[in-house]
Amino acid sequence: MSAKFCVALLCLNLACLVVSFHGKISGVRQDILRRAFKWEIFRGNLSVDASPGEVFQRVAKNVRRLSTRPIDIKSGSLLPVGVAEFDCERPYTQTLSTEAPTSVHRLRPGDVSVVGSIGDSVTAGFWAKTDKDINEMLAFEEHVDVSWSIGGNGTGPTDCATLSNFLRYYNPNLIGYSTGVCSTSNPSGSDACPNGNMNAAVSGSKSRDILPQAERLVTLMQNDQNIDFANDWKVVTLFIGGNDLCKYCIMDPPGWGITPAEYRHNVEITLDYLKDNMPRTFVNLVNVVDITLLDSMRDLSNCDLFYQAFCQCLDAQDQMLQMYVQEYQNGLRNLVEEAKYDQNDFTVVLQPFFEEMTLPSDDPLQFFAPDCFHFGVRGHAAVGVSLWNNMFEAVGAKSTHPAYDLDVSCPQWPFYLRTRRNSPLLNEKERPQS
Repeated sequence: MSAKFCVALLCLNLACLVVSFHGKISGVRQDILRRAFKWEIFRGNLSVDASPGEVFQRVAKNVRRLSTRPIDIKSGSLLPVGVAEFDCERPYTQTLSTEAPTSVHRLRPGDVSVVGSIGDSVTAGFWAKTDKDINEMLAFEEHVDVSWSIGGNGTGPTDCATLSNFLRYYNPNLIGYSTGVCSTSNPSGSDACPNGNMNAAVSGSKSRDILPQAERLVTLMQNDQNIDFANDWKVVTLFIGGNDLCKYCIMDPPGWGITPAEYRHNVEITLDYLKDNMPRTFVNLVNVVDITLLDSMRDLSNCDLFYQAFCQCLDAQDQMLQMYVQEYQNGLRNLVEEAKYDQNDFTVVLQPFFEEMTLPSDDPLQFFAPDCFHFGVRGHAAVGVSLWNNMFEAVGAKSTHPAYDLDVSCPQWPFYLRTRRNSPLLNEKERPQS
């Protein structure tokens, strides 16, 4: 280590003082300085030959950013993100039916007894609470408790903005949400991690892998003595396709390149299985993300290195990839519009909040894990809010952008989860005067 690098280390406290003096942060902790410094080394922005001025500039910049990221001192992980306020109507007769509904098209949030999820590492919460510390990253943890669709960290959406926690606001006895942590050695979606509960998502999964997840989810619910499988209403969220797109250009080993037709088929047979084997179920089918957006972050942080590992086919200029994204999205849209899933006790609703997703212009990395690919705690919160909002927006009038601002909507009378069948009827009705 060079002498001037040792001198540079002495600039860490100076960087802290200067940033504090300008009113950006206060009470900067030594652990924040260490993380800021270690991350700059890991990213390759500082070398052993770095000058004091270089250390000063790089670390001072990151001290402010890291100081605004809430850290659990005991675990060193990022804390979950909740909405600022959620005080929606929930009288018994409005958000929980006086009698259990017999139609999914008359389902209110308080009627939902069980939640489940199917998907990949995004739903498994991979690296969601991991800070940019190399030791934390190498633990390869899946933070299922903050997963956008099924995480159950805390007691409600102000603690952690997930679909499960929004539903728990209306039904505190909800079953199925995930707690704690899994890992790639004891993964979500397996018996090795009971913390996952009804989260059947498995990291690394592609669309061809989700039928076994659906089969496992049915078995889990059937075997749970707290679930009345035939009569309890369930909400299952299915989100898949990122790994299909990230690997679409790889043909060795054979079968990695999944065409739009194959993708639709894989999702269809999974939904068919759920329709035939899981009664009283509302399925959120979340449309795939346009992964080409991530290419704009390639030069930020250490994103390019991670993209080479996680998403080898990512290239915003690749016209074939762009076509695959559009055809994947169109395939799911057309599948749902065929209406074969619009039954009385089962339905599939396409939730499109990812379809026209753009990245926020102000620090997009704040929504992502250190790999710039998976969602971080703020990203999971934004997606959880987006899913919740979509569920109460009429089919054909749903938002197609994520709610980065965590602006959450309250369900409106008559508080039904919106389906193809009830959306036109509800739009024509007015709430009766109380």
